[in-house]
Amino acid sequence: MPRAAAWGALVASRSATPTALTNATVLSSSGLGLASALATTVAAHYFFYTHEGAAARPATR
Repeated sequence: MPRAAAWGALVASRSATPTALTNATVLSSSGLGLASALATTVAAHYFFYTHEGAAARPATR
């Protein structure tokens, strides 16, 4: 989970900062950052959880 949270924080900062530099409100850029952080954290957690140790397991047919 820490790796997934790190990816979420990275994506949030990279998506909210350019939005904050436009004429958007602080609330909208914060909301965009929070939404992208949540979506990325969930997706990264799922990816890391399902692919953990995949190299050690043989492929099934």
